Amino acid sequence: VTGVQTCALPICKIMERRVNPRCLATLEYVLHIDNVDYHGMTSNISLGGGFLSTSDGKIRDQNPSGKNGTIILKAPAGDLSLQCSVAYAGVHGMGVQFDEVSDEELLKIQEIIEMN
Repeated sequence: VTGVQTCALPICKIMERRVNPRCLATLEYVLHIDNVDYHGMTSNISLGGGFLSTSDGKIRDQNPSGKNGTIILKAPAGDLSLQCSVAYAGVHGMGVQFDEVSDEELLKIQEIIEMN
């Protein structure tokens, strides 16, 4: 995606070690991995992934780290379904990386970032 602007929020300055800086964004999500659905709200998002907050005990029980799945982001402009992999899972949520993202999906993610 050309012309993508990075987030100007102070928290994003701390997170700029990432390839794609993450910005605060609160969206409802459903993450489907191995016939298990995880629900919660995003804490932050970037063009490459995000952190998914949850108080769901399934993360401790299932430990989805390293697994692939599908995330549905409940965005104001409509749901966005993306393939992803879980980079990290902990007590308070998990970090996911978006996989094989099309140009159209990148534009939709950018719109979400700009709206938050």
